[in-house]
Amino acid sequence: MAGGFLTFGVASKGLILNSYAVTDGWATFARGAIVCSLITAYPLVFLSLRKQLVDVLGDRGANFAAEKPRLLTLLMLIGITALALRLTNLGRLVGFAGACFGTFLIYVAPALMVLGAQRRGLGPQPKGFAGGLARVGQILLVPLGMSLGVLGAIQSLK
Repeated sequence: MAGGFLTFGVASKGLILNSYAVTDGWATFARGAIVCSLITAYPLVFLSLRKQLVDVLGDRGANFAAEKPRLLTLLMLIGITALALRLTNLGRLVGFAGACFGTFLIYVAPALMVLGAQRRGLGPQPKGFAGGLARVGQILLVPLGMSLGVLGAIQSLK
């Protein structure tokens, strides 16, 4: 990616491979690899999204999924396809996802995992002043990460 940006500068497109010529063999190979990756990963991601949507909708979602599973799948595919057709700048989407999920994975998730493990008695327990200070640091990482995620998401949408 960095090499692509250094090559094209501000003329870079949201998906850097779109900046390369159609006749570039290596770029064509990379596009094909991405297509294979998407085709094989899509069913796994879609199944997870479908399950999460049903869970969010509660009993109504569970009943609808049980009674009309194909209709639910079709409606979701229509919605996702419509959204995909509207998205023209992948850079903005990637920036938003990076701001949200990146800060979660870097700041929030590790702190919550350490605090949860300590609460269950797993791993070394904090002792003394240094242990208490470490615990406070872990607790403070959660709102810091959430704040940075919100700021990053706002900046990516500008």
